Amino acid sequence: MRISNKAVIQSLIVAIGLFIAQPLLAETIHLFGKIGDFPIGASLDRDEEELTGWYFYQSRAKKIRLEGNIDRQGTFRMEESSGGEKTGIFEGSVRQGRWTGAWRKAVGAAPIPFALEENRTLLQNVTGRYDCTAKERDAQHHYTYQWKLKLALADGVVKELAADQGAYGDDRDEQTCSIRLKDLKQVVSTVGILLQARHVDSEEEARKCTVRILGDMDSLWIRFGDSSEEGNDCRGTGSTMFCSPRAFWNDVIVDRRTQKCRALR
Repeated sequence: MRISNKAVIQSLIVAIGLFIAQPLLAETIHLFGKIGDFPIGASLDRDEEELTGWYFYQSRAKKIRLEGNIDRQGTFRMEESSGGEKTGIFEGSVRQGRWTGAWRKAVGAAPIPFALEENRTLLQNVTGRYDCTAKERDAQHHYTYQWKLKLALADGVVKELAADQGAYGDDRDEQTCSIRLKDLKQVVSTVGILLQARHVDSEEEARKCTVRILGDMDSLWIRFGDSSEEGNDCRGTGSTMFCSPRAFWNDVIVDRRTQKCRALR
């Protein structure tokens, strides 16, 4: 049976149209890099052309909201906001996992170049011990917050993990979270090191806990839970509770050179 050139061309057009029409899979992208001379980290959720997420200066460890769009050529624009007000704009392009462009304040000031790299390393060559604490006082609400972390890595394998976080009120109210390596198992990951809870009751399948460790040459980023996955907040799994009723986890940023840590809030 002969197939005409016209039929072949029409089939190709249909196939190309279907390919173009396919939506991009939603994914979470972790990035490390700098705005000017200031080291930052970022977490972006990309859903087709929509970008949402946040970034933080490693010296401050405060989340700054991001929202924007990216086209299929990799050109993007994101607005940052704090307290409901627009505070800055990122504009640039993505090439082979490298996000570059210029950042500028919402009003005035000259643009500053930025360069971020998508974090895809599995940390297979990372070996070290990290033992740090952080404390923050909220005088307005009469609470003291404290974070403790012990972490040991050997060529990308977690040998020790002990994480404790707590909010301590002046009225003796205490809300805490605590997790140990015995509660978790290391599993295969496509990004960083991934740990997940060992035990999950069949009746409580929606309650999950994953701990992901990301990093670059300067810092490690320990993420408790995954906001992109329903029920994954690391407050408990099944009958096992990692947090008291009103407590919740903060991510922790560790400076690999100074051994100091900061809670990401």
